[in-house]
Amino acid sequence: MEWARTTARLSVAVAAKKVSVSPDTIEAWESGDKKPTINQLRKAARVYRRGFSVFFLPKPPEGFDTIRDFRRVPTAAKGKGFSYELQIAIRAVQEQRESALELAKLLGEKTKSPLYGMAKEASPEALGAVIREVLGVTMDEQRLWRSDYSPLNNWIQRLELAGVLVVGFPGVEISEARGFSLSHPKLPVVAFNTKDAPRGRLFTLLHEAVHVARGDGGACDLGDRKVEAYCNAAAAECLIPERDLAAQPIVLGHRLTADWDEANLTRLANRYGASKEAVLRRLVTIGKATERQYGELRALFAERAAAEAQARKDEGKPVIVPYARKVLSRLGARYVRLVFEALHEGRIGIGEASTRLGAKVKHFEKLDEASLKKLVAAT
Repeated sequence: MEWARTTARLSVAVAAKKVSVSPDTIEAWESGDKKPTINQLRKAARVYRRGFSVFFLPKPPEGFDTIRDFRRVPTAAKGKGFSYELQIAIRAVQEQRESALELAKLLGEKTKSPLYGMAKEASPEALGAVIREVLGVTMDEQRLWRSDYSPLNNWIQRLELAGVLVVGFPGVEISEARGFSLSHPKLPVVAFNTKDAPRGRLFTLLHEAVHVARGDGGACDLGDRKVEAYCNAAAAECLIPERDLAAQPIVLGHRLTADWDEANLTRLANRYGASKEAVLRRLVTIGKATERQYGELRALFAERAAAEAQARKDEGKPVIVPYARKVLSRLGARYVRLVFEALHEGRIGIGEASTRLGAKVKHFEKLDEASLKKLVAAT
């Protein structure tokens, strides 16, 4: 019991509140002085995000450690332990991958991804270009993805076709983590924070895809700035190819000493489906903007985003997202299709499908239709 609580990063007091018992009861369970009822044990399992049967093992199982690091915003505090919310999010993604592997085996589907470990020794620019090639993204296509969500959705579809599970994790502050990856030859995972803006999610996905292509274990290693700089550079080349950017008339005619106006940055950002900050950083890299310009505009964009977020919060109007879209954003279309294909082929029952999706049966028809629509669009 103590192992389950501490690995969930919960204090005795917080665990007691979540399980609806007193702190003394939690301590008594852990010392062996008292035993929880079956219902209390089930609730503790849900809170600690552990399987019910794990509490009956003679000793804590090995191999349950989570990844050690992840992509944060640049201003995030380093050296802190995981929050309970992030710990749960990572564990949920790990469990989802295991579920996907089981379903793929039942269906006889291949799980090896061509993206994994394909270019460990390449320069970041070369790797970014190779990832574009493997995913089959051309500039003629990319420049047509104009809305905020169109670039994100299309890149997700290409990653899924390349054998990558793309998932979202809710409930975690962006200041703690924007994304992480699980690098494996079979069904590698890239995960993004659903609280992030669409174009922020996109850069995170490509950053994490670089980790997968490198064959890195775990996720971003914030202790190694060289690796993170490499992944950022490769993701930037993948999203905003230098040759194409440098050839744009507004870039060709721009003098380094002149300030960039926001209208031109917006035009470039829309061409690539990137944020204005990402485009400006890229312009610095190719010698068409200064660090001063980047720093000033980056601060302006951050201040504006914070003000807009506060305004939405003050309005108090909830953003209503269709249920099917919410589930697909969290689990990914490929995983949802695996569940429904296993269900339709009689490999699993309705109850098991509901458990694997975390969704009620009444939502199955819309989920099935929405996930199939995404799959068809990708192919």
